[in-house]
Amino acid sequence: MSIRAGAHYSLRRRLMTAMGVGFALLLVIISIFLIGFTRNAANKSYDLLLAGAALSILEKVSYADEEIAIDLPHSALDILSLAPQDRVFYSLTTEDGTLLTGNPKLAEIAENEKNAAPAFSDQEFLDTRVRVVQQSRSIITPNARKWVTITIAQTTIARDNHAFSLFLAGLTGVAMISLIGLAFVWFAIRKALQPLAKIEQNLSKREPTDLTELSLQPPREVVGLINAINGFMARLEQARQQSEAFMADVAHQTRTSLSALQGHLSLAADAKDQTQMRRRLKRAENQAARATRLTNQLLSHAMVIHRAENQAMSEFDLKKLVRDLITDMLRDTSLREVNLTLDDASVDNDEAMIYGDQISINEALKNLIENAIRHGPEKNEITLRLTPQGEDHIAIEVEDEGPGIPIHQRETVLQRFKSLDINAKGSGLGLAIVKEVVDAHSGELQLRESPNGGLLARMIFQAQRLAAILLLAIVGLGSFAHIQPARADATVLEIWGATDKSAFQPVVDAFMAANPGVSVKYTEILTADLYRRILNNDPDTPDIVMSSAMDLQIDLVNKGFAQAIPAQALPNLKSWASWRSELFGYTFEPAAVIYHKPTFEGQSLPETHAEMANFIRDNEDLLRAQIGYYDIRKSGAGYLLATQEARLSQQFFRIAESLGRAGVRVFCCTGSMIEATTRGELKMSLNVIGSYALNALEDNPDLGVHFFDDFNPVMSRTVFVAKAADNREWARNFVQFLLSDAGQSVISERSGLLPISEKYLSINQANRDNLLSIDSGRFVPIRLSIGLLTYLDQMKREKFLESWQQAVQNID
Repeated sequence: MSIRAGAHYSLRRRLMTAMGVGFALLLVIISIFLIGFTRNAANKSYDLLLAGAALSILEKVSYADEEIAIDLPHSALDILSLAPQDRVFYSLTTEDGTLLTGNPKLAEIAENEKNAAPAFSDQEFLDTRVRVVQQSRSIITPNARKWVTITIAQTTIARDNHAFSLFLAGLTGVAMISLIGLAFVWFAIRKALQPLAKIEQNLSKREPTDLTELSLQPPREVVGLINAINGFMARLEQARQQSEAFMADVAHQTRTSLSALQGHLSLAADAKDQTQMRRRLKRAENQAARATRLTNQLLSHAMVIHRAENQAMSEFDLKKLVRDLITDMLRDTSLREVNLTLDDASVDNDEAMIYGDQISINEALKNLIENAIRHGPEKNEITLRLTPQGEDHIAIEVEDEGPGIPIHQRETVLQRFKSLDINAKGSGLGLAIVKEVVDAHSGELQLRESPNGGLLARMIFQAQRLAAILLLAIVGLGSFAHIQPARADATVLEIWGATDKSAFQPVVDAFMAANPGVSVKYTEILTADLYRRILNNDPDTPDIVMSSAMDLQIDLVNKGFAQAIPAQALPNLKSWASWRSELFGYTFEPAAVIYHKPTFEGQSLPETHAEMANFIRDNEDLLRAQIGYYDIRKSGAGYLLATQEARLSQQFFRIAESLGRAGVRVFCCTGSMIEATTRGELKMSLNVIGSYALNALEDNPDLGVHFFDDFNPVMSRTVFVAKAADNREWARNFVQFLLSDAGQSVISERSGLLPISEKYLSINQANRDNLLSIDSGRFVPIRLSIGLLTYLDQMKREKFLESWQQAVQNID
């Protein structure tokens, strides 16, 4: 019979699978080491940023006016902004732990150690894993040398991403090498298995009767297989010879029995009287019984061998099997003189379970009982006994009062057709069948002398212990989502913003029209007040926070007051107007100069900031007390524009001095400056928000808007979803609406603001002359980054405001 190739496993596939598993384990081990290596490599790279920032800050620490001061360099936070997704915290403390500037909570966890070299550590801060650097520097004071320590903590998003990219690159290389290695292994396995193909060819060409040994010269690794095949063929030859001998024995026994039966019948037919005929028929009857018994034994032997080969095993109760067999045999009237006794008291019910072929064991036990009956006296005493053997075996004993079997003949009687009593009615197969059954169950057959002088046959099998199983009812406590009942009223989306309500209301109306189930409540708050209320965890925290003070918004997001929105969901998002996927700019707001046209009739306004400083000085009398500017002490947007202008140009404080000499007037916001200019109270206002200024021209022909040719800072109104938002999904939808084409279109056409989308900015009515464009080079966007926190530093802010107030001559 041929075997389908797909019916068995492939040795080549198994070897390849084993090698694949080996390579996979190797990859896992390498990955474990690679994780540590890439983590260290990423830390070394980004630790350089932390160390550079710490050093640049310490270099700006000085002792002046009887106190330690720090002029926080913008470059320090610019260095850290190279990891744009990470939040940054810092604190500067003295040797006694006094906070000079920075985050007071970070100062609490800082170690009070003097480290001239940067010391790095991993810590938890504000429920976030951070990388911390600490470095100290000594400052010489008139009284003594004092130490100051800078502590900078940075979240690990960038370094984690960098470590993962390094890990992925390294793992890819190792995986490629592994694949190449597996290819070589495949070729090697194919070459190594060629001797097996030769064995296949040798065996396939042989005749069925050719069981001679293989005479190949295989490699050492296949010698064992060749020897096993040769040994198998030798055993097969022996089994064939035994089968032939068995068939010859069966034929001989059957032929002899039938010949004897035929002879007795012939003699009975030739009998001369009835008495002689009955005697000869009786002999024929006995011979027929022997032939019948022989046939039954042969069939039983064949059945036992067949069931042993097919492993028809199951778990059953041996005690029940013995009792059922005795019950069946006692129904036989020919056994009335035989006393069958069962002793199974020493075996508990749970100890009598065995795993085996119930039919074969029943046949073996039946043969032992029949042997005891056949070879015993007419009034025979036969005892069946179940006894435990050790902890995991059980024995069936059959004890009789027959002649027994001498010790030297006990092995002989286990062979087929071997009987010690030639006059007995047996066939010589009974004990051979018992032996076959016991061997098939990996058991043991023992023949002993019974205390009564007869035979004690003992079959030992392995028991299946039944452990008591306690079923525990486990009640799973499911976690049920709290389902709020549907409310009849609409969801209220709470928005706090610094944009004029009248300007922003069209955007709110458009969103509510697109989402009928939502009602938007917009509250207008000044930028500085908005910042303080969010920072102080106002109990009426909104869902959305909007402000033109980009630096204050950065600080709130850096301190964990915002939640992320996937950037891919925001189509018109600009790279310079996004930070950490949490803060987003949605408008284009250049700083502008608004002026009273009749006042400057026939004059050209300055084209650069340097010229503006000179222009104000040259026209002090004309402009005295009629120039407007932000009160940057109170206005967040005004402070942002002032600090960014100071960074972009050295002319800032020259202009401030000119404004001070001309008696500048300060205002809280752009709207107030535009109104004062419209009424003629002001001739000119600087750094006003461009969108408001351009829209004011439509109703006031006497107003003009001017942009410088050298640079004009561009800020963007920013928005984030509050971390504690009650309606976060609707809040995210609102932010997506702001930056969608529909939202940008509404901002451009109906709000009076300038959209950040270049497409809608170019068609904005206020930008009809197409003056506003990033590509022109005149408009420099203020990038959302951690660097905006520089001028929010307490000491830096105080020093900047002090310098500004001195320049504008201490305006109250």
